Amino acid sequence: MRHELSRSYLVRRILRRFHVQSGTEATVTAVLLASYPLLFVIAALPTDADDRLPWCWTYLAVVVASYVAEAWAPRATPYLVGTLNWLQVGTLLRWVFREVALLILLARALPLTPVEFAAFTLGLVGLHAVRAAHSALAIYVSQRRRLPLITRNIDLSPLRIPDPPPRLLAAEHVKTILYLDTLPVAGGLVAVLTADFGWALAGAALGLTAGLACCVIMFGHARRNRHLGDGTRVLVTVHESIREYRPEVVLYFSGSIDSAYQVNMWLSTVAQLTRPAVIIMRERGLVPLLGRTSLPVVCVDDLVDLMNFSLPSARVALFPANTAKNLHMLRVPGIGHVFIGHGDSDKAASFNPYTKVYDEVWVAGRAGRDRYLRAQVGVRDEDIVEVGRPQLTGIRPGGDRPADRMFTVLYAPTWEGWLADECQTSVIAMGPKIIRALIAHEPRLRIIYKPHPLTGTRDPGRREPTSRSWP
Repeated sequence: MRHELSRSYLVRRILRRFHVQSGTEATVTAVLLASYPLLFVIAALPTDADDRLPWCWTYLAVVVASYVAEAWAPRATPYLVGTLNWLQVGTLLRWVFREVALLILLARALPLTPVEFAAFTLGLVGLHAVRAAHSALAIYVSQRRRLPLITRNIDLSPLRIPDPPPRLLAAEHVKTILYLDTLPVAGGLVAVLTADFGWALAGAALGLTAGLACCVIMFGHARRNRHLGDGTRVLVTVHESIREYRPEVVLYFSGSIDSAYQVNMWLSTVAQLTRPAVIIMRERGLVPLLGRTSLPVVCVDDLVDLMNFSLPSARVALFPANTAKNLHMLRVPGIGHVFIGHGDSDKAASFNPYTKVYDEVWVAGRAGRDRYLRAQVGVRDEDIVEVGRPQLTGIRPGGDRPADRMFTVLYAPTWEGWLADECQTSVIAMGPKIIRALIAHEPRLRIIYKPHPLTGTRDPGRREPTSRSWP
């Protein structure tokens, strides 16, 4: 009973989702869903010598529309693609529908012998067999090239990592080979239009040849990448390189995909230290979002690999965020563990009870210290160190002398937080008043608005200064 209710709920969600589609989504949805039944209807229509050509051109137009819709659907309406996969009508099955419709059209439009029909059918089946072989090679290469860790600014030449295969043959390998069926499909349509079945056989042969060529290329990459399957060798090579570097400071970061700013704000500060430092990350998806840095970067997502990645020279580990995976570094003895955060505010994150697990808590100033003391969450006063805000080092007081240029005001409010308390950020209650007052100021001011990266997470209307809350 519960399973039936769950399935009914999913169906209602799908139907509701299709009711709110944009114009582009609706067009792509309509073409994708209607083109395949239309192919079967057109293929089944009478096709004698007098009426064959008009229907063939119609069939060609629908075929082209189906290919275009397939190429556009993942970007225009990914929800539809996911729904069709859930309904077991995935990309591969839709391609088979198109090819079966072509076989029906050929059988009705041309006087084929059983041998000719079987040869073309086997050509289509063979193309799918080639696709399967190519997919196996692509997956093999992908697994070999997926090293147990990701690095930056570390010499990996001892690993002899070859160049990756072309993206069309690797990351998009499924559709690359599937789209080769355009050759036998085009050949089949030309055969119907010219009444010469040789075109169909030529298209199938050309598609098979191109598919086999892709397999040969991918097989070469599989041979060149097979040695990368030794994950232990990769770990040892990177580990030895870092140990030779002898880092004393570890900037350790783990977080969600939208939290990269929390570690990026510390990159330049850590790079300016007089002690060698290394950045250790835990999520692969965050590495491409990491800002530019000359520091060595190691992303170790597996706990066991991290436990074996010892750094005897390390003296202190810096933590910009409180996350569950911090425990994996906190268990390491002999290292000072310091919570540096990613900004002070009155939100609960700035006096989290979890923070008492660190040896020290570094705050910007007295307000940060008092915040922990008032909260009484177990963080001792002697463990709190006021270090200022290194990111503001380049800003100097202007003094009492008149400015020789337009005065600049930076308004950088924090975000609204996860709770419903509107006092978490000044944007909601005071932001518009602050900006209006600055705009009305004489002499005129230069205003820089730099909201927190998560502004608008709870209330999208707060994301832009042109929203309903702003002048």
